[in-house]
Amino acid sequence: MQTVRIFFSASNQVPATIVEKDGPVLDVDLTPMRRHYHRLGGPHVKKLEEFMLYWEEEGYSLLAPRARIASIDADAVKEVLPPMALEDLGEFDALILSVWTLGDALERESSRIMARKGSMMKGIFLDVAGSIALYDIHNLLLDWLAKEPAYGSKHVVGEFYPGFEGDPHPLMQRIEELAETPRWLNVETHASPMFHPRKTQCAFVLLHEEKRAFRRRLLPCHPCEGRRCLYYQLGGCHLGIIKGSGDAFPFEEE
Repeated sequence: MQTVRIFFSASNQVPATIVEKDGPVLDVDLTPMRRHYHRLGGPHVKKLEEFMLYWEEEGYSLLAPRARIASIDADAVKEVLPPMALEDLGEFDALILSVWTLGDALERESSRIMARKGSMMKGIFLDVAGSIALYDIHNLLLDWLAKEPAYGSKHVVGEFYPGFEGDPHPLMQRIEELAETPRWLNVETHASPMFHPRKTQCAFVLLHEEKRAFRRRLLPCHPCEGRRCLYYQLGGCHLGIIKGSGDAFPFEEE
């Protein structure tokens, strides 16, 4: 089992005091992949089971889960967030920036496998398994935040989870700066719309003294390909996997 290493700062003071902590244990749930391919049946099931054996013996060990969790001032990101990104979620007492990554080993191995003749599907399986691992980390970090003593009696009440844009966006550059991701996670944007390594995600989490129903603003990738998206077809769409997404997942099959 892999433990998520967390680089944590509870105060939004600059410069921040950052503490390294042992986070939750990551046990990746590949049920969405299994469900999809068992529905297809036949040779698809055989390919999946071959991959599952590889995952248990080698694939899982490629993960190097790390997270940067930082209390930030809402004014530091207000001008680069989509309109009403946080306001629609209600009042909050504290804003937490969370960035998490698997490192680059899985990404590199997936590309290497896909380049081999006859191994394309195995490489795709590995890539999607990495995406599912990211979504599992996301849920684990929400639970971790809810129990973190540094926030006292505050409750997790909301979250803004951005999808991936097709064009460069200043939000990602601002997140890189605020969380110091090159230093703590070896993650950079390179002035692109995505993080590098690509198996990296982020979210803004809202805390409040008063306990209330959790609200999430969950944005799709842009452009969203819906059912045509390979990640959706393989069970790796973030709209369907992330805890509490519910009706935000527009492609759920009956």
